[in-house]
Amino acid sequence: MRMNNRIKLKYLALVVILIFHMTGCGVLNAKNNIDLEKACICVVETRGYDAQSALVFYDESLEEVGVFPLYYATLGQIFYTPSVYNGELYIVPQGIADRKDEKKVLKVNLSSLNTEIYTIDQYAINSISVNDNFIYSANTLNGDSHISKCNKSNKLVSEYVIERMYVSKLVCTDKRVFAFASISEKLQFKSYLFIFDEELNLLNQVDITEYGYDQYKAVIKGDMLYFSNSTANNDYARETVGVYSIADNSISVIKLSNDYPHDIMFYDNKLLVSHFDIVTHQGGGLSIYNLETKEMKYLKLNHGAAQMTIKGDYIYFLDRYKVYKYKLESNDLKYEKMVEIPPLCENYYYTTGLFSFGDN
Repeated sequence: MRMNNRIKLKYLALVVILIFHMTGCGVLNAKNNIDLEKACICVVETRGYDAQSALVFYDESLEEVGVFPLYYATLGQIFYTPSVYNGELYIVPQGIADRKDEKKVLKVNLSSLNTEIYTIDQYAINSISVNDNFIYSANTLNGDSHISKCNKSNKLVSEYVIERMYVSKLVCTDKRVFAFASISEKLQFKSYLFIFDEELNLLNQVDITEYGYDQYKAVIKGDMLYFSNSTANNDYARETVGVYSIADNSISVIKLSNDYPHDIMFYDNKLLVSHFDIVTHQGGGLSIYNLETKEMKYLKLNHGAAQMTIKGDYIYFLDRYKVYKYKLESNDLKYEKMVEIPPLCENYYYTTGLFSFGDN
């Protein structure tokens, strides 16, 4: 009888351990524990060698309102702002860091927290972009870049290959797909903007070498595609944002007053550009550019700005394990609060994304 009791206790202990492991370091019934009505912004935290990631939700006062564990490694990348479309988050779980073999895109419905997987047979997917019908993704393998198109309805996948080039960023509308690509030729980098229709038929290829290369941030407003350059080919490009006109296939530049233009967002009739070198962790500032008057103001930050997001009249910056909140006041910022992102588990973790939750 004693032996039976001991066996039962061992069995119970194993069940508890298994439940603990399966629920993300002790986070039970995660959906029921998140107050989504109060959620304002969300931070993505992940690990490279453990399938333990999470969406950490905060209210407008930067108080945590819930954690949603996701059992993937290397969820998202800090180079790319999380893709949120029609209330759904699309993000890449690359898998264990030295393999990156998950070959999928994860969708999370931000109202129900239900998830869905879209399988794309490519390793190390990086940039993604989404419209009503398709998920577009890019990855580079053996020197060639694959742009994949996954039908959201039937999950069928097709692709276009750009040979000998690295595609760093995808942006799409309902009719066009834009891919930023670069190549090293004779010790010189060249960069291009590829323009496709919705079915990945190539429509145009524009040389953008003079504006720099390694574009990781780009957004569309109206008929204009705005993009920043991580690396410059000359001193001039270090302080500019490129503007491609979709309507007439022309490019202009916005000259900034500081180096390291990085993230790009819009607030009313203003273009907000963060300044930050994500590789060396240098810089930390914000340019506010009035699209109508062309007036410019630069505001220095006392911290990094790997990513930013806007919610109402507030702007939030992600800097490694911290989120900073400021109020936007005309052409100025008023500091409100800072919060540190706690780890879901005790083992090493890092953050890869910041986005606003619900209607802006």
